[in-house]
Amino acid sequence: MRLLSFIFAILIILTQISPARSGIFRQMYCQRQTGRCLVECLLDEENIGSCRSGLVLFCCQKKRLN
Repeated sequence: MRLLSFIFAILIILTQISPARSGIFRQMYCQRQTGRCLVECLLDEENIGSCRSGLVLFCCQKKRLN
């Protein structure tokens, strides 16, 4: 019984550590849009989405000058 609960706890920890599958696709989308993942976007950048669902990382892209 202890072994079963230990294995269950390890599985929960591993799912928390590994990034979500959608987070990988968001990072690839951000790179295709010529953006980069940052905690905060700089003054000359705009937020075009998020890079990860678990962490507070934004996909930042340089603002276009019109």
